[in-house]
Amino acid sequence: MKLQILSLLSTSFIYLSKCQNIIQPTNYTLSYLQDVDMFQMKCTSDKDCPPYSVCDTLTLKNGEVHSICRFGDFLCPGRTDAFFMNKEIAEEPCLYVNSTMYDLDREAIKDGFSNDSTLILQTCSSYDNGCKTSVCSKNSDCLSGKCSDGSCVNNGEIYRCSTLDNVYEKYVIKCSKVSGMNCVGDSECYSNNCKSKFDYDDDDIYDPDPIRYCSLEKDRESNVLIVLAIVLVFFALILIPICYFTPKQ
Repeated sequence: MKLQILSLLSTSFIYLSKCQNIIQPTNYTLSYLQDVDMFQMKCTSDKDCPPYSVCDTLTLKNGEVHSICRFGDFLCPGRTDAFFMNKEIAEEPCLYVNSTMYDLDREAIKDGFSNDSTLILQTCSSYDNGCKTSVCSKNSDCLSGKCSDGSCVNNGEIYRCSTLDNVYEKYVIKCSKVSGMNCVGDSECYSNNCKSKFDYDDDDIYDPDPIRYCSLEKDRESNVLIVLAIVLVFFALILIPICYFTPKQ
């Protein structure tokens, strides 16, 4: 009987999880999330925390344990206000993203869940001809607000805001640009990869100001090192037997 009850509860939990929405509108803005000090938000249960945050524990190096409100994941769109000569960003309300259902690192629905959202969250750089999002037919289909040739493309700025674990003994919300946004350096991008349009083009050597945009690819240097390591191991496996079994003169 107990096993049947546990099975029913598990099935109900999975069903309810799948019925949740991937995104939900909030009243938060980019500037609010950037300034949140979660360490000051003490709690004893989730009821003590603001919307889209939970009561979580943070353990300091000295052994002290604090119960504080931990925020979830958000996508915060902005629009360039052409009225201002300095192109200030007019903030819009952020969207809460259910990370149980949606993988923000891959910008894709997780296995086992269906896409209940009519809003396309992915954005391509208008300079990346090889990038495709889910098919759009009109601007309102896209979080970016612009549909071009069936894909959602950059039309301003979109930031991902997510909580980082225990940075300097506190929870910190990192807000940086998502893939497809224009950038100058890696630190602007959540993936830490500001990619040149001509990264793999010899002409980039002669381009003093290449077009750059945030890419989903993370840690390009790490990927290169992994490839080099594989190549070295491959050659080692070939050369060691040759050297070992070659007859000495």
